[in-house]
Amino acid sequence: MDEQSETLDVGSVLIEISDKLPQHMYAHWRIEKRFKGPGDQPHVALRNVSDPYAHKLLSVSSLISARRFQLMDAAAH
Repeated sequence: MDEQSETLDVGSVLIEISDKLPQHMYAHWRIEKRFKGPGDQPHVALRNVSDPYAHKLLSVSSLISARRFQLMDAAAH
């Protein structure tokens, strides 16, 4: 998990995978900010690439454990 969390840099784009949508409709989220949240845990602020008004704040550990998000470069392979 530490190795994956270090690759989540500001500016990286994540793809949100959904069983209910076709692949070409998956949401793309850009990491806008990294910060320490409650319990001194690392968190990220995400902004939707297509809709700048849509955003999410997530802990890095929940982001990785949910397995719904993939780094855009990793998803291409």
